[in-house]
Amino acid sequence: MVEAHKQGNLTVSTHKSGDMVRIVFTDDGPGIAPENLKHVLTRFIPQKEWEREPGLGLSICHGIVSAHGGRIYAESTVAKGASFTVELPFQ
Repeated sequence: MVEAHKQGNLTVSTHKSGDMVRIVFTDDGPGIAPENLKHVLTRFIPQKEWEREPGLGLSICHGIVSAHGGRIYAESTVAKGASFTVELPFQ
């Protein structure tokens, strides 16, 4: 976000629906190109597909969320930001 705008906004929202809790993290950064979006939760992304190494953070999150019976997914529009949604069972 900072690289795109020299500032940035991150919004976190939560919602309970039935036996699931949904947490949505939305930013106003540069977004993720469609060809990279399908790999964003993958541990190793070839350098050709990504300008710089994004690290292991999202793949680790994916593993933790999955281990707790949930799911995580991303949506993005280039130049308009990205949203990451985490859905977890409510106990």
